[in-house]
Formats: sequence, structure tokens, C-alpha cells
Amino acid sequence: MGVDETGGYITNPAIEKQKVFDVVDACIAEGLYVIIDWHSHHAENYKTESIAFFKEMATKYGQYPNVIYEIYNEPLDVTSWSKTIKPYAVDVISEIRKIDPDNLILVGTRTWSQEVVEAGNDPINDVNVAYVLHFYVGSHAQTLRDKAQQALDNGVPLFVSEWGVWGSDSDMENWMIFLKNNKLNWCNWAITTKVEPSSVLASSASVNGNWKDSDLTPIGKKIKNYMVNWPNWGAMPVEKCTLTTAAYTTMNLPGVVEAENFDAGCPDSSYHDVDASNQGGKYRTTSSVDIETCTAGGYNVGYIEKDEWLNYKVNVKSSGLYKVSVSVAAMTAGGKFKLQMDGVDVSNEIAVPATGGWQTWMNVDVNDINLTAKNASNLRLYFTNGGFNLNKLTFTNTVTGVEDDYIQPKLSIFPNPATDYITILGKISGSKVLVVNMLGENLFETEDEIINISSIPSGVYLIKTDGQILKLIKN
Repeated sequence: MGVDETGGYITNPAIEKQKVFDVVDACIAEGLYVIIDWHSHHAENYKTESIAFFKEMATKYGQYPNVIYEIYNEPLDVTSWSKTIKPYAVDVISEIRKIDPDNLILVGTRTWSQEVVEAGNDPINDVNVAYVLHFYVGSHAQTLRDKAQQALDNGVPLFVSEWGVWGSDSDMENWMIFLKNNKLNWCNWAITTKVEPSSVLASSASVNGNWKDSDLTPIGKKIKNYMVNWPNWGAMPVEKCTLTTAAYTTMNLPGVVEAENFDAGCPDSSYHDVDASNQGGKYRTTSSVDIETCTAGGYNVGYIEKDEWLNYKVNVKSSGLYKVSVSVAAMTAGGKFKLQMDGVDVSNEIAVPATGGWQTWMNVDVNDINLTAKNASNLRLYFTNGGFNLNKLTFTNTVTGVEDDYIQPKLSIFPNPATDYITILGKISGSKVLVVNMLGENLFETEDEIINISSIPSGVYLIKTDGQILKLIKN
């Protein structure tokens, strides 16, 4: 319900209410949940009108448990939760509860429904009230997720009654994982043909529905996929451990360390769940970091989060410099890890690239790892940032060349063609990379594995590194 916009409820109540009645009646007939939303940035200025409106809605629809009331859509930054938003909400809720004692009520939070921690610090005394969180992928990222997590950790119920895309959608998967892991209900904005980033319908789509995938925008196709597959999307199976205690015996280096064989002292009846508070061995039936079936064979570790780790018992058979090829998969870049041996860092922080899927595996090489021959050492992977899956680690002694039959990939660029960033896969850490145009002119030089190419024009370029020349197509 548009409140104070031109032609909204304040100036045109009868016609605007009928639109709400039409939609809510249709949702009840179809068995759908429906939110009746008082859509205003200044609802406290219209409390009398809000109370009258919601008393009528509660009288008409309070008997239907699938009807939800959202009494303040998006308070502005200038308002105060305790002095402005909460008093308004308490008064409106009081009038609703005289008619409808138990249907869910949603209350917006300060700064366009983002300051959920403030609401949780001074909550409304009603067990069927949830606080509203809004976000837009491309504008809101980890900082807002951290706020939401703080509120959830404090026991505050949240409801995402509006989210969309405004800018790059590269962080969308992280938001979806956050919503899924925290079992948060959400509504996407918006089913509209308006030409803007958040629209899920192409401008040519019919207003009468019956849309095909060709009627959806690229963002709309992604949203549809989440909605259709949400019950199973992102579900990391909580697998009962089928590995015997023999699988957790000490492994030999050089050789292969399978990620799922972390040293957890795992009895057959337990469930794997890696947690930073217990050095890679915590057993419970809820899934955070967990093992899952791997498309490359066997199992892999997934749902890795920041500051978690995995421990492995290893015998280092010969001293010297080693290369470690780490098999990883990630929807987006940003994951990071480092290697430790007996509590001492033996590598710098290693970046994980986007590989294109949770089961699309690529190797990240960690070079010049100095290991000393020793039995029963403790190898630890410490995750300085999460968001990727881990399959295996292959240790090769670079002096003797000893390794197993695991084939290392050639140097390559991902993605290619590219627009903003590329990752040089297999690059030697610290080696120089030259970006050269087709006239042979050096454009710039870097030692990074992940390179920002957004400043160069579209065209064909050469990437020179580690004695190899690769062709790059810039979109």
C-alpha cells in the first residue's frame, strides 16, 4: 500500500485499498502467503491513518494465518528506533492485536531497514513480531551480513521482506548462502518490466503472466532458479561418517592429502562438522562446514568459513622445498587460506579464484614450501576467508620431483574472455606478470595472481609470465 506518494492511500484511500483487497483475496484463494505492507519512509507521520488501515485489514483477514502485516516498510536514517519507530509500531500493533492476536507482524528498522541490531537491543514485547532486513546485491555486502548475524546471534527474529540487485550480482551467492544457512524467509524485488537492475521481467514481457524463461531478465532467471529449487538449493548433505578410523591414520609426504580425511578422531557414528572452536573436529547433526560427495571422486570439504581450520597428521619423508597443488572450487573469488606445520606458518595467504561452480575444480599452486623430515607432524589448513570447497592437496618434492600420478594443469587464465578481473592459474608466487598489447607495448606489470584489467580497452592482449605467453581477450 503506497501511503504518501502521489495518488497513494492518503489522497485516494478507497481505490488504493481495493487494489490491496484484490491481491490479498487472490493469494488466499491460491493458498499463498501475502504481506500487507504499509509502504512509507515516514510512517510515524501517518500513525492515525495506519491504525485505521490495519484495523480494517485485521478485521477482514485476521482469520487467515497466511496473511502477514508489515506496518513500516523502510524508516529513514534520520529517525530513531527507540524514540520514533518503536513507539509508532507499539501503538499500531496494539490496535491489531485487539482484533488479531497472533498473525505475524513485521516492523522495519532504521536506515532503510538495515539497523536490525538496534531493534534487537530494544525489542517490542510481542512474540509474533519480526524485524525487517532489506538489502541490494551490489550495494550491500559483508558488513550488512555481519550486522544481521549479530542480531540473529542475539536471538532477534529477522524477515527479509525486500532484496534485489543494484549493480554487480557477483555477491548474490554469498547472500543466498547466508539466507539459507540462517533459515530466513525472503521476498525478491521486483516482478516488473521496468528497465532497472532489480527487474525480473524483460521489458517485452506480457502484463498477463504465463511467462517463459525468454520473458525473464538474466537476473530474473537466477531468481527463478533460487525460488524453484530453494528447498534443496545449497543444501550440503549432512553425511554420516562412513570412514573407518584407519582413514585418519598418518599420511606420507610427498603424496596426496584428501581434504575429508582431517584428523578429527572421528567415530563411525558421528557426523562431520568443522568448527574453529575445536580444531577441525566437532560432531553434530547440523551442517556448517561438512563433507559431501565430490564429482571428481570420493568426498570434498565444503561450507568453509573464515577462521576455521582442518588438521592432518603427516609424515614428512624428506626435507626440502615442496610444491603443494590445492584442488579448490568456488562460485566467486575471495576465499583465502594458508598452510601451517606444527603451529608455524609455512606459506603466505593464498587466494582462491572463482572456478565457475561448487564442483568445478581447479588447482591453486603453493610453491617453495620448506618442510623438514619428521614423523607425526601436524599439518593445518587455516582459512583466513571462506566461501569455497576443498578437494585434495598434492605435495611434490621439487628437488626429487616425487609426487603421485596426479596431473598438474598447465598455466592458464580464468575467466577468458574477461571484463574486470582475471586469475593466472598455476602462476609461481611472486613472479612477474606483463600485460602486453598486440603492438608489443608493455601496458603494466604486476606480481599478483588476481589482476584488475578493467582499465584497459576491449581487445586482444598477451600475458607473459613464468616463461609462457598466454592470449587474453578483454570484453
